[in-house]
Formats: sequence, C-alpha cells, structure tokens
Amino acid sequence: MRNSRYYCFFKVKLGEEKNNMTENESAMLNVFVHDARKPLNRITMQAELVKMALNGDIPAQQALTALDKIIASAKDCSHILSDLTAQMHKASSDT
Repeated sequence: MRNSRYYCFFKVKLGEEKNNMTENESAMLNVFVHDARKPLNRITMQAELVKMALNGDIPAQQALTALDKIIASAKDCSHILSDLTAQMHKASSDT
C-alpha cells in the first residue's frame, strides 16, 4: 500500500508509544489525502492539454490556460500539504 509510508510517518509524529492511529487521526489523514488528490488530478489533466497543444491538436491559447491551472493546482496542493504538516506538528506537541 502506497499510503502505508505516510501512515507510519504520521504515527511516529504522534508519538512512538502509540501502537495504532486513532479513528479521528486516520479520518483526518484520509481527508488530507483526498483533498490533495483533487489538485493532483487537475494537474495531470491540464498537462495532457499542454501536450495536445504542443502536438498541434488544440490551440496554443488552451495550453496557456492549462498552464495557469497547473500553477494554481500546484499551489493548492502545497497549501494542503502545509496544513497537514501543521496538523501533524500540533498533534505531536499535544502528546
């Protein structure tokens, strides 16, 4: 499972003495992962449009619009990951 790496990291940040994530911690992590997937999927779709424009299949203006959306989505993803880091830091300082 690809998310097991993040699960282990999250668990360690919460404290070595815990054997399992609580239901709330797991739910919170799932929300962050779900929220991060949306901008990542948007980046993938927009990158395909840029590729099509480079191949001459669609107008170049659509590629410029797609690039703007890629940049915005990357920023969205960065904010989500920053929020996750802040929540993990808060959780580790609360224990």
